[in-house]
Amino acid sequence: MHKLGKSTVLNESLAFFPDLNDLGEYRGTFNFGTTTKMNTWLGWQNSFSDIYVTNPPLGKKQNDILLTTGLSVTFGQ
Repeated sequence: MHKLGKSTVLNESLAFFPDLNDLGEYRGTFNFGTTTKMNTWLGWQNSFSDIYVTNPPLGKKQNDILLTTGLSVTFGQ
């Protein structure tokens, strides 16, 4: 987590999940997001996620990419 300026927070994470039965198979996830406070009760969130699987089910792709955005509301202090 990193703070950019006084109103924006940057988050990132990377995870690796090996298959302990077959070491050539694994799953990896990468997440990157920002949250910007617009005022004391309203914020704007953006995120990018990439999920990679070495052995997906038949007919499915190895990569899933997600882009999301939204508003966050804070109730109370």
